[in-house]
Amino acid sequence: LQRILDEGRSYVLDSNCAEALPYYEEYLQKAQPNDLIKKEYGDVLFCAGDYEDALQQYDEVLQNGYMYEAALQKAKVYFTMGDSLDALYQFKEVVKEDSSEFEPRLYLGDTYVKISAYDSARAVYDTLKTWDLDSTQLAQVEMRYKWIPVTGLIGIIQSFPTSIGFSPTVSFYSDNIHFSMLNYGGSLEFGALSWLSLGVGINKFTLSSQYGFRDFVLLKFSLFAHYWKYF
Repeated sequence: LQRILDEGRSYVLDSNCAEALPYYEEYLQKAQPNDLIKKEYGDVLFCAGDYEDALQQYDEVLQNGYMYEAALQKAKVYFTMGDSLDALYQFKEVVKEDSSEFEPRLYLGDTYVKISAYDSARAVYDTLKTWDLDSTQLAQVEMRYKWIPVTGLIGIIQSFPTSIGFSPTVSFYSDNIHFSMLNYGGSLEFGALSWLSLGVGINKFTLSSQYGFRDFVLLKFSLFAHYWKYF
């Protein structure tokens, strides 16, 4: 029996979880496994992508008594499946059982990001940054801050401008009675929001004739609302 189990484990070590499953199943049929082996079998099912059976295996283990590692793996399965609400509940329960562990708190923050609860996610990551983390853990937390879109007034300030457009203008006119006009300048347009742009433009006009010349300056401010991509 031990040789059967060791053979299955060797496939897991080689990342061939699907090929390891028959050995674990044979072992479970012939032996009277304890909850640690059952949890290990659940891990192999998880690794092989058999999520439903992995959940069933973890549930069987947890019915015999609470096991922190099985509960954490169960939460990870829900997270991997994209079932964010169940994952959120499970990670909260795991963190409640042991609030000093780094991994479940990190996953809890990631789950908040998945359901767009960005303030809650940021609060979890902020808490982790107060811990005595090693360089790898700190890098993981810092990376996750980049996953959170900045919203509200801070988001507007940090993302302004979303785009910049510059339009230069120059024109010249002259005729045979010694009259001429030179116009030059330009305008800038700044994207403030996805549907709103701000503009400023300045042009200088120089008019001249045989009787003299005069300068005019035009300063213009603009507001552009994009109601619809075609309008």
